[in-house]
Amino acid sequence: MINQARDQYFNNQVEQQKIDDFERNYSSDNAIKWYTRDCFVYRLVNKALRTENIDNIFLYRFFIADLHRQLERLYLSHKANNNSSIVTCYRGQLMPINEFERIKSSINQYISINTFFSTSTSSSVAVNFFINGGQQCDVVCVLFEILVDINLQTKPFAPIREWSVNLDENEILFTMGTIFKIESCDELDGFWHVQLTLSTEPDQALNTLLKHYEINIGETSSLLIFGELLHKINELDKAERYYHLLIKALPYDHVDVGMAFNNIGTIYTDRGKYKKAKFYLRKAFEIFKQTSSIDDLNMAEIYLNLATVNSHIAKAKTAVKYEKKALKIQLKILPDNHLTLATTYNNIANSYDSLNKKLTALKYYKKTLKIELQHLPPNHPDLAVTYNNMASVYVDMHNYQYAREYSNKALEIRKQTLPSWHPDLANSYRSLPKQAIKWYKKAITKYLSAKPPPSINLADSYFYLGKIFLRKLPKPDG
Repeated sequence: MINQARDQYFNNQVEQQKIDDFERNYSSDNAIKWYTRDCFVYRLVNKALRTENIDNIFLYRFFIADLHRQLERLYLSHKANNNSSIVTCYRGQLMPINEFERIKSSINQYISINTFFSTSTSSSVAVNFFINGGQQCDVVCVLFEILVDINLQTKPFAPIREWSVNLDENEILFTMGTIFKIESCDELDGFWHVQLTLSTEPDQALNTLLKHYEINIGETSSLLIFGELLHKINELDKAERYYHLLIKALPYDHVDVGMAFNNIGTIYTDRGKYKKAKFYLRKAFEIFKQTSSIDDLNMAEIYLNLATVNSHIAKAKTAVKYEKKALKIQLKILPDNHLTLATTYNNIANSYDSLNKKLTALKYYKKTLKIELQHLPPNHPDLAVTYNNMASVYVDMHNYQYAREYSNKALEIRKQTLPSWHPDLANSYRSLPKQAIKWYKKAITKYLSAKPPPSINLADSYFYLGKIFLRKLPKPDG
């Protein structure tokens, strides 16, 4: 980081002095102070994050990790000691016209910020950031007004006034990867006013798969965050490159090397390259077998990822074996009602369902549901998935009364969170074939109008629609 900063500012004596100061005096507990200082740090770090330049991100990884960790500590303290639940903050920005037009055309959609995001509780402070630049013809002045619910479980953010060099800015800093919903966009008094709300996750209708990659920042090594964030937004090549850089830079027996191999394995699983996925997951397993307790939660995660690979290649018996190994570890370490266990129970249920062991599958789905009901709001999409899975099992068992009951529970949730054409709504109608046909036809029409059509979703919709029609055919005589 130091060497690149010197190269970038080799003709700037003032900045070279700041680099010397950084090299002599920087420590991890003053990361915020250095980030808010008018110097090379925030410029180079934000440029690397904004352009997603993996090599540069890797060079700055220790500073970014320190900044994230310090912000996370402040976030937890702020949540514990703050009495008000809603905070409004502002950000003034000069934006290129084409970038602003994308925001303007995305009302009610979500944006994920890939840099650290600085705001102020004062609108006048925010306006000062663009007040003198409004005459430029290729940019527009934008004031973001952001409504923040302190009680949401989100990426870390916190007021940083006491740790910043800019005491008069009343700054609130959000970590990278924070997600906002665009509520409105209006022109007034010579600038554009964009209202955002802090969000926990993107709209399920925009990307239903995103929840599978959700990062729990509190349980993730800061060195792994970038790769997981890139994986989450489906930048698989960049995520893999970052992990390989991390593996080369750390001692081979470092815990993060094991998790990097594990995460590369999940990337290859998502690519459908299961042989390579197994290769990397086994490398992760060997590292943890040598460096960690056999009852380590990281081992449980690797077992679950190996189970996922085996599920994809129709080896459900092997998948159950790995899932039960993971469950055994988790039950030794986690409380009986920990939400992580719900995911494991669900995976075991899916495997038994594939093996046509419906009663056993139902037993594990019920365990999943019991935990989810303790932790999740009543309209959470994961509950809809569980209700729907249970309905499907009841259909296969010819218990249509319960199938209808759980289908309706799933349907009520999905009606609140999904557009009317979404195929998951059709999945909620498995015990109601007429309605399922209607919804799959809607989904197919929507997918065919997309440019390009999403081939996997389209194929799934045709497949399940065909299965319904097949069920409706009269059985042959004799």
